Amino acid sequence: MLPTLNAKPEPDTQSLGKRSMLPQRVLTALAVGIEGLFGSGFDQLLLDLPINSWVGPVPSGFGLHLVTRDEIQHAPRVTFEMARDAVTRNYRYDQQRKATEALVERLEQHYVIELDDPTQ
Repeated sequence: MLPTLNAKPEPDTQSLGKRSMLPQRVLTALAVGIEGLFGSGFDQLLLDLPINSWVGPVPSGFGLHLVTRDEIQHAPRVTFEMARDAVTRNYRYDQQRKATEALVERLEQHYVIELDDPTQ
């Protein structure tokens, strides 16, 4: 099947192979997304593959695959300045959640909650 896949022009891959719940094509994904789809370590196997050439079988948690990769784009390093707003927002959310939980605990100490017996 690899010679068929590597033929030019590229054949229609819809009719080749076994169908599964996995996506037939992953256009753009972070390594963690690839790992989430195909299992631990699959993203690392893709790093060593040649560009624009079908190869395989490549093992994953779901079995063996024939794969091709167009390119790998390395994500830019995120500096604290770039993440400052998200970090601040998450910190404030976490502090608000903790304050709400503490308030609920304090209020619960002043009340008795009685439930009617539904069998009566």
